[in-house]
Amino acid sequence: MEGAESRQDGGLQGQDNPDDRDQMPPADPYTFRDKVFRALPRYSGPYSVGMIDIEVPVEQPRVFSHITRNKRHLLQLETVLFTIFYPAALGTGHGKDPSGKDNWSRDTWLPKPRNQVAKGYGQFAGLPGWFSIAWFLTSTWFTRLPSFRNAKLATHFPPGMDSFKDCTAGEASSLDSREGECPIFPLIVFTHGLGGNRTTSSTLLGEFASYGFVVVSMEHRDGSGARTFINHPPKGHGSRDATDGVVDHSKEDLKHDYDRIDYVFPQDNPYDTSPNNEVGIDLELRKAQIVLRKAEIQEVKRILKTIYDGNGHLIAAQNLRHESAKGSSSRGAVGIDWSSWKGRFHLTKATICGHSFGAATAIEVLRDSTNFPDFSQGIALDMWAAVLPSEDAPAIRVPLLAISSEAFMWWAGNFRGARAIAESALAAGNLSWLLTIRGSIHLSQTDIPILYPRVCSTLLKARILPKRAVDLNVTLALEFLRVVMPERILAGDDRKGSGGDEDLLRLPITKEMPEEHRPDNKWIGMRLKIPHEFVSRVRNKKERGRGSMFPKPEHEIWMHVAPDESVAKGWKRAQEVQNEGGICMTLAGE
Repeated sequence: MEGAESRQDGGLQGQDNPDDRDQMPPADPYTFRDKVFRALPRYSGPYSVGMIDIEVPVEQPRVFSHITRNKRHLLQLETVLFTIFYPAALGTGHGKDPSGKDNWSRDTWLPKPRNQVAKGYGQFAGLPGWFSIAWFLTSTWFTRLPSFRNAKLATHFPPGMDSFKDCTAGEASSLDSREGECPIFPLIVFTHGLGGNRTTSSTLLGEFASYGFVVVSMEHRDGSGARTFINHPPKGHGSRDATDGVVDHSKEDLKHDYDRIDYVFPQDNPYDTSPNNEVGIDLELRKAQIVLRKAEIQEVKRILKTIYDGNGHLIAAQNLRHESAKGSSSRGAVGIDWSSWKGRFHLTKATICGHSFGAATAIEVLRDSTNFPDFSQGIALDMWAAVLPSEDAPAIRVPLLAISSEAFMWWAGNFRGARAIAESALAAGNLSWLLTIRGSIHLSQTDIPILYPRVCSTLLKARILPKRAVDLNVTLALEFLRVVMPERILAGDDRKGSGGDEDLLRLPITKEMPEEHRPDNKWIGMRLKIPHEFVSRVRNKKERGRGSMFPKPEHEIWMHVAPDESVAKGWKRAQEVQNEGGICMTLAGE
């Protein structure tokens, strides 16, 4: 992202002399490999970013729904898999890594085993396995995330907030008393869309982490991802013997110590996601998948609670992502000081965020405040609203930010559903926004346009440059979170790489939307249209230097639903009165 090179990895960890750490040059996560192959952009925030892969058996393995294929229940829950992106400590990327190795590990963007996952993507896209492997081999096979595996959690505040004063072990901090204390980071849980996995939106999630958030990126096992692998412990809880008769395993599964879960195409209706599908959405399957996803999120909250309580070593002992496991790094989660995670992130007032089907999942989580009371706001990215119930659905009673792509906005039925959800949250007395980023496509909130810009520009007719699309999403999210949870934001007001606070949520309601890029009906939801494409691209080439085809930020966004400024100020005053005197107490312990 713009300006990121000067500030990436502002935090540095692992030097022999801690007093000299603030004098060290930033650790550049990029190697010769990144300069040769396609690379993801550096994160623009003041923190460098660490990442940890965790796969743990669930407390109660079980099946969901009666739906079967090949005499096997289609939806089963045995383990949960997720990646934590988080602010990394001073010295990250310098010297030896936490496991004692000379070089630091960075995960590949294409999850391991790459040949198998590539085939899964091919199957999802209706392409032969050999073609998908060749495609990835010549493009993103060697692309790595600009985040460091198993790095120490940051113990310093960002610049301007005593950023180079490390805390002493075990101390919590309030924003009014920082010296010698640790920052406590707000929590975001992210749920991916169809065909996705835990790294599909890594740029967006790494950006959040670089601004002081602990971000949990789910990899769902509900058949919504292109391909994922479930590992099993050899014995004890979660082993095949322990789950025999509780969940189903095919003869093919029993040949290995892992299960493979591929994308589930609805029976006799494989393209139920298409706006022009005459049969419609397979609601039985999709509702069951959301129920499973919600159960996974509950399991993740249980695991996070264990880590928060200072018992991360118990999770480490159960972690199935170790050297010999399917899809795991050779370094697993070796070298992590779990005691340093005790009390270091907020379990309450968390944010649920999702893209597409993940946004639909997030909406259902927010509607279920009984089982998910700790989520106090939500961010829905290009919501697949058509899959959600519209009648007799509970209103969302927490703040909501819904960001749509222009391609999805032209899907009239889906957009009506998204608008109804945003307006119902507003009518319930909460802050709620629904807006569209012009020139964007459904994939603009993932890494795909960044890694495959020509495909998205030429075939899908994306009009906004990939980095600018991510930049707008991050800026909007940080502005939103700064309004609804200001006491938890550490670095959200310092987006120098994106021109600072653009006050995008203050834009007026858009009364008329030009339809020049509205696609023909057969392409609704999938792509845009560019009239006189060659001439248009040449004419707008100069403006693309700023990352957008549009001359001003207010031209980049269409605002559809927003609270009156007086309502927003009144809500904020009410929250301040309600929380008066409680911030320090909250930060000291959940």
